[in-house]
Amino acid sequence: KFLQNLVKLEKAKSTNAEWITIQEQELARIILESFGDHDKKDILNSVLDKPRIVADILKNCKIPQTSGYRKINSLIEVGLLIPNGQSITPDGKKVTKYETLFRNISIEIEKNHVKIKVQMKKNTIKNSSILQVIKA
Repeated sequence: KFLQNLVKLEKAKSTNAEWITIQEQELARIILESFGDHDKKDILNSVLDKPRIVADILKNCKIPQTSGYRKINSLIEVGLLIPNGQSITPDGKKVTKYETLFRNISIEIEKNHVKIKVQMKKNTIKNSSILQVIKA
């Protein structure tokens, strides 16, 4: 019941795709602010299809290193970027790869109420005990 106040799982009838509606307004605000920031949006889009290390994200997005690290750390802190594997750098160091939580997002505004729906990646749903509880 607690989780139902935060999110709601729905299946689209036409595509049978699972959408999660973010009902908690603070979560919706975090998502909106992240997509409202051009650099953060680019960061999230750069890891949409495959996990990447931070250096590759910054290079692909053409974001300065200092502000880029700050924005990436912010996305990790709020949980919009999650670790997914590691890579070995040419000098032999292990670095974490990151990916985004979802593959699609829908934002609607109805009478001053923001409604955000996200489609999670299949591996995210499968590996998340919380999302499995919501799904049940």
